[in-house]
Amino acid sequence: MKCVMTVQERNFTLYQDAYQYLKDHSKGLTNNILEKYLECHKLESLDEVFAIAVGFVNDWYCVKRNIILYDKNNINIIKDLLHQCNLQYCIHTYTNNAEKFYNDLLKNLKLKNAGDTFTQKVIKIYVNVICSMSAFLSQFPDVQAMYNYFEKFKKSFEKIELIYEIQNASKQKRYRQENCNNEGWGFHLTANWLKDIGMQDYCKPDTHVKKFVIGSKLTNSTSNEAVFCAMINMAEDAKQNDSSANAFKADRLIWLIGSGDFYNHHGIVKYSGSMDDFLKQEQVKGVI
Repeated sequence: MKCVMTVQERNFTLYQDAYQYLKDHSKGLTNNILEKYLECHKLESLDEVFAIAVGFVNDWYCVKRNIILYDKNNINIIKDLLHQCNLQYCIHTYTNNAEKFYNDLLKNLKLKNAGDTFTQKVIKIYVNVICSMSAFLSQFPDVQAMYNYFEKFKKSFEKIELIYEIQNASKQKRYRQENCNNEGWGFHLTANWLKDIGMQDYCKPDTHVKKFVIGSKLTNSTSNEAVFCAMINMAEDAKQNDSSANAFKADRLIWLIGSGDFYNHHGIVKYSGSMDDFLKQEQVKGVI
């Protein structure tokens, strides 16, 4: 006879089983290595927080159109232009002068199609975000004040409100001389930025997370907001039995199960699982 679980029991079991599944299907994965992947620390300065936004240059990437902003040379060039992601330098030099940052990037970056219209649009969107996020961060006197503000958003719907606030903040600057679409971060990148700066109760509702959430019947909706809330709620329920549980860890566990990409340990960790297999296991066990 199938045992009927409460929602809280199911959510904790899914969280716990994800952790165990990853360990069972990863040869060479030690506890120390896995814990490194699951670490989520707050940063010590606004410069470090700003650097995470700058590092998202790897998301302004389009292979099909031959637009590759991120490589070792380009990220170093960008960091050099920003004096190693110095927030105050960016504020004084570029925040209110997006054209200067755009021109400096176009001049210094090693781009295959620097004169291509699409390439230039990609760079402009990136510039728009960096100038906008530097302006957003400038309102905080220090990094602790920023974290204090972010931590006021406690419930799932409040966290979504913060995501919307930062998402809108990322697209505030416009080019003065050209008609440039006011584009910035979407929901995914904004949520990802929050978790990457140490907000451990946030997750990125990307492909693997959506597949897990829908496959586990945590929600029937594929909207970013619904998937985000489902993951947050699962992690909150898991905390009732495991005080170390949080949405960041859940996100990372699900991403590793779905992708098998142990990016810091290629050649060391051999992964044999898959998201489909994990979901099938949970169905057989009667969890979902």
